[in-house]
Amino acid sequence: MLQFLISIPLSLTSLILNILLILIFSLWVGRCRKKYHSPPPEIGDNIKLQIANRIHYNSLELFILYFPIFAIFVAFYGDFYGAIVGFLFLIARIIFALGYWKDPPYRSLGAIPSFIIIIILIVFDLIAII
Repeated sequence: MLQFLISIPLSLTSLILNILLILIFSLWVGRCRKKYHSPPPEIGDNIKLQIANRIHYNSLELFILYFPIFAIFVAFYGDFYGAIVGFLFLIARIIFALGYWKDPPYRSLGAIPSFIIIIILIVFDLIAII
């Protein structure tokens, strides 16, 4: 297993950065809670706290789907292509978060590419497995 991880440094880096992004979103929610005086578990009426919370939850929900299909993709197609997909997914999630924060309808600028990447991963995984 360690040998495999060593053989995919770029894909592993993109995966770690995606995990760190989710951690940053979590810290963002905490910062908003403090700024808008809303202790857990309440969300309150503050729209910015609600948006930060949705950014975090949506990213967690999507990552649960992304991680296993990304791992399968890297196993079949290698580090180079895995890294490309991993970094594109990371960029899409950042665009999603910034768009959502600016104005919720802008979240689609990152959400749509995120879902397209998920679909591409599923299709290529099925091709590789079949």
